[in-house]
Amino acid sequence: MVAANWKMNGSRAICREFVEHFDVDGSVDVVFFPPFLYTSMLMEGFVSRSISVGVQDVCHVNSGAYTGEIGAEMAVDSGATYSLVGHSERRSLFGETDGLIAEKFTTCQQAGLTPVLCVGESREERLDGRAESVVAKQIGSILRTAGIKAFANAVIAYEPVWAIGTGVNAKPKQVEDTHLQINEL
Repeated sequence: MVAANWKMNGSRAICREFVEHFDVDGSVDVVFFPPFLYTSMLMEGFVSRSISVGVQDVCHVNSGAYTGEIGAEMAVDSGATYSLVGHSERRSLFGETDGLIAEKFTTCQQAGLTPVLCVGESREERLDGRAESVVAKQIGSILRTAGIKAFANAVIAYEPVWAIGTGVNAKPKQVEDTHLQINEL
């Protein structure tokens, strides 16, 4: 899978450009995660292509007095098929805990969205030798809440937080080791 998280970037004009010029041959799953305002526009444009559109986040519940939140059922209604869950920015900037992320993961699946669980460690955690335990804890929360079978309809995305925007790239061996660890869990 190739996933592109637009974060809080984009415009209707950029969406039109993507729809007009972007295509794939279907040999790889491609998912765009634009800001929610643009999901329907991209879905309509990519309807006949092998490109999926997901949302960047969902609330842990599907409806209620949660100003500014998006329910997983709303995301499905908009045409989304995936949702990011546990992105490092949601963890660090919004204080999302492993427990809350597990709730969101379950809510996604109950609504018919495929959760893309983002896991990864900070620079400090890697340097302290805690990379494996951090990732294991993040995945463990889902295992305790939803069980191993929940991962049959989910994606785990390793996000080495220490490499994002730092100019330092994760070495293939580091990523491979983490993927092996994830598979062993």
